[in-house]
Amino acid sequence: LLSGNLDAEEVEIEGVVVRSQRDELSLLTRDGVVRIASDDIYPLPTLGMGDEAVAALNGSVVRLRGVYASSWDRSIGRVHPAELKLGSATLAIDQAAPSNWFETPVVGAADLLGFTSQSRALERVKVKGVVLATRALECFLSDDGQSLRIYSADAGDLRPGDVIEAVGFPRPGAPSPFLLEAKVRKTGEAALPVAKKIGAGDLPDAALDSTRVEIEVNQLAITPQ
Repeated sequence: LLSGNLDAEEVEIEGVVVRSQRDELSLLTRDGVVRIASDDIYPLPTLGMGDEAVAALNGSVVRLRGVYASSWDRSIGRVHPAELKLGSATLAIDQAAPSNWFETPVVGAADLLGFTSQSRALERVKVKGVVLATRALECFLSDDGQSLRIYSADAGDLRPGDVIEAVGFPRPGAPSPFLLEAKVRKTGEAALPVAKKIGAGDLPDAALDSTRVEIEVNQLAITPQ
């Protein structure tokens, strides 16, 4: 899909609907997010659906089948990565979105390190933990000594010390596991875990990714912002 080599070939794309509109669908696939646009020449089945039916697709596991049409920037002769259209497209819902995401069984953050099978990439999992830090759409979470990252549109509302549940789609990641397209809810507050003391010689160290650390330094200067 990224290279455009499948142009004019019939393809089937499986993924979780993460954004749905009448004229566009975004799917989280096993290899990332793709955006499928619709127009008069390449209409998506969503054009004939009601607003409620289109909105209900969010969170559903679906398969889209059709003739692949790549999206080109003709001024530079380059394919727009992960953007495409489908001719004669059909849509099949393999698994409807759950009515309550948070009824998903809980797994430990450490267990996500074992999620190496591509077949599990579209399975929701729920984790619990204490928020260490947030930035934009990213949240750093600690669960019983194992840290992970949460990518969610709700991350900006969280604060360090919040205890949360997060439901999303796991990736083993490197160096830390993470959840994509997650939904989060705050369930309480707690003290931050004790920071791990390190020295300058311990950095850089990928094993410390997403970990709360403490380092003693000598301040040489302050650069005004």
